[in-house]
Amino acid sequence: YVSENFEQLLREAGLLKKIDFSKEGQAIFKWWDEISEFVRKLDKNKKLELGREGEKKTMIYEINKLKKLNIDRNPSWDGFEDNLLGYDVKSWDEELNEIFIEVKASSHPSGIFYLTRNEWNFSLSVKDSFLIHLWVQDQKQPRMISFQELNSKNYKIEDTSNAEWSNIKITPIKIN
Repeated sequence: YVSENFEQLLREAGLLKKIDFSKEGQAIFKWWDEISEFVRKLDKNKKLELGREGEKKTMIYEINKLKKLNIDRNPSWDGFEDNLLGYDVKSWDEELNEIFIEVKASSHPSGIFYLTRNEWNFSLSVKDSFLIHLWVQDQKQPRMISFQELNSKNYKIEDTSNAEWSNIKITPIKIN
């Protein structure tokens, strides 16, 4: 939606003319492409910031958890160094088992997030050592999703059977 004033500005600038193969039409086409690219970069930067903020929250959460459990170890933010690992943070559970945490941050109230094929494959390789910290909007605690829970019926996983995918959309049916 744009206001009447903004629409008038675009019209007067000649940017609402029909795009054709004329020199002027190609210039208009190029201008709209550049605006679209600018908006996509803004969206990508916003998502990156949201994700990094979630990762910071997980690091703080895990540091505090380990202190409360009197475990003299620190979590490591491995995904910051290498985003192809399939997880973001390595930590420990109460029995000193290594856990691998994939951090997701969602601005959507239902907690929709995307899992990459690489993250899914990694979860399959470590199974019960895999955990997702889902930070939904401004919550103070993550929604923790275990490997077992991820494979339960509490999630609507949108994928076509035997399809190739790089990302998979996951919508929690209910959030605690």
